[in-house]
Amino acid sequence: MKHLFATIMLLSGYFCLWAQKDTVELGSISIYAARTPNKYANTARLVKVIGKEEIAATTAQSLPELLEGALNMDIRQRGADEVQSDINMAGGSFEQVAILLNGIKLNDPQSGHHHLNLPIAPEDIERIEIFSGTTGRVHGANAFSGAINIITTKVDKNFFKARLSGGQYHFLNGGFSAGFNYDNYSSFVSLSSKNSDGYTKNTDFNITNLYYSLKNKQDFGSFTLQMGYKDKSFGAQSFYTPKYPNQFEQTKTTFAALNFESNTLVKLNSHVFWRRNQDRFELFRTSPPSWYKHHNYHLTDVYGADINASYEYKKWASAIGLEYRSENILSNVLGNQLTDTMAAPGEPLGFFTKSAYRNSLQTFVESKIKMNRFDLNGGLFSIFYSDFDWKLMGGIDLIYHISNGVSAYANYNQSIRLPSFTDLYYQGPTNVGNKYLKPEKAEHYEVGLKWLHQSIDLQSNVFYRKGTNIIDWVRITNQDLWQSANITTLNTYGAAIQLKIHLNSIFDDNFLIQNFTINYAYTNIEKSSGTFESYYSLDFLRHNASLASELKITKKLSWQWQMLFQDRNGLYDYFDEIQNKFTDLRPYESFFIINSKLRYQHNALSFFISADNLLNKTYFDLGNIEMPGRWLKAGVSIHIDYL
Repeated sequence: MKHLFATIMLLSGYFCLWAQKDTVELGSISIYAARTPNKYANTARLVKVIGKEEIAATTAQSLPELLEGALNMDIRQRGADEVQSDINMAGGSFEQVAILLNGIKLNDPQSGHHHLNLPIAPEDIERIEIFSGTTGRVHGANAFSGAINIITTKVDKNFFKARLSGGQYHFLNGGFSAGFNYDNYSSFVSLSSKNSDGYTKNTDFNITNLYYSLKNKQDFGSFTLQMGYKDKSFGAQSFYTPKYPNQFEQTKTTFAALNFESNTLVKLNSHVFWRRNQDRFELFRTSPPSWYKHHNYHLTDVYGADINASYEYKKWASAIGLEYRSENILSNVLGNQLTDTMAAPGEPLGFFTKSAYRNSLQTFVESKIKMNRFDLNGGLFSIFYSDFDWKLMGGIDLIYHISNGVSAYANYNQSIRLPSFTDLYYQGPTNVGNKYLKPEKAEHYEVGLKWLHQSIDLQSNVFYRKGTNIIDWVRITNQDLWQSANITTLNTYGAAIQLKIHLNSIFDDNFLIQNFTINYAYTNIEKSSGTFESYYSLDFLRHNASLASELKITKKLSWQWQMLFQDRNGLYDYFDEIQNKFTDLRPYESFFIINSKLRYQHNALSFFISADNLLNKTYFDLGNIEMPGRWLKAGVSIHIDYL
């Protein structure tokens, strides 16, 4: 294995010399990385853009799988195929990442476990922008350790797509989408559904997505309407405690938004949006004991509006932004006591006895100036929350362009993360919330290098993040309940490198190895508070590596593969099913898995066969929850463009 990696690195160095011939298209992509207009090449942080062609060429068949191999990403899954996945970035927790859909932040205030309840399938995605590191100055509260912006399909011609696939464990996945252009209007619609009996007991799932967008272009600007709905039900075997493994959950997510973007001298970008997430959690799917009286019911509504105005003149640009956000929850577990009991919509046995709400007003100011080879970008971000005091934060980015496509950067940024309603109010048999929690705070320092050319994307960084008042679920001994608390300080530092080489642009399109990508991230976290056992914050990936490539076997047949290596810090409380009790604390074992896919493309038709976890390795992302072994799937799709 050492010889293999040495050979690859030598080859990559050779190819880098060839790659200097031309400059990038990649670097000219406009991305949502700053309040002022910005390009991929001019961002002072690690950025990963996963485009439509790369999505089609990967082994991934769900959004979590698409993100899994990206640099600095730690996707901790409790089940297969987006049943429930927690996104952690750069050593942060799953509550510390901002999730955006077409620039609209859709974080769920109940729990970060619901952040990825988005009404889209991978086939609906135009590209994914991943920003590593604190981005509060741009994306607001909760962009503590990073942000992800998912952009849906761009409709520039009429088309129709349909797909159907199946596999082991009675897996079935089907869907269709269509795009229409007429005069100044374009629209996109997508419907998809997938289900399975599950890879082991109580891991079945049924997921349905519906998404629609309508865009109207005028001389002065454009309006975009988006609507979506997701229904997800799944067996939640041991999700929250292995003591009562036969759990079940259903979530229903509804989303609607209206966007305006101007073509005027002063660029305006504004959104009005609403997101609802309804959750029913059953601790006992069948045969509940006499002491179990009811399921947990939650309904969150998030309303918001924002506007950003930017102006660019020669080497100077400036922007000002304003965002209002209202977060509300009805529940029979979370919040303050209601005067009267309310019925839960769509749930014959469901009811709400508690509620909570909070409002926020966030403001943004940013300026950017170009000075010869330097780009300087700085700004302030303030937030007033109804539950907390007014906060003011800021940041500054500096880029030095060494040569064409090569740059060095440094940044300093601050951010906060607000406690979720679960952090504040949850009361259960194993966990107790804390309504006196304070917001988390972060100071993030980073330096890095970028080398972007037509055939190569090379990025590396070193970072340090000082986190204070960090929120985590902790306990002193395994006899205690888990309690949410503000850990005094977490010092997180790490280094990462990302290298992608497009060999088909160096040689020709028929070259055997079309491209390959190598990612490696090292992270370490030091705590400076009392002795405790941490449920999330100290369970980070110390070593995270991936290697992916696409091989062109024939003109129509390609082979995609991905190798992942993860070495996780931390311990989990091992539950012995035979003794029916927790017995000891065990370290997470490192693991190495391979995913592979063969794809045959013939005109409008595409066929594939894939193998996830090809070597059938046993591994755990979270606690006692075993992830799937080898899983074979195959499918067909058709894409037709028409006038």
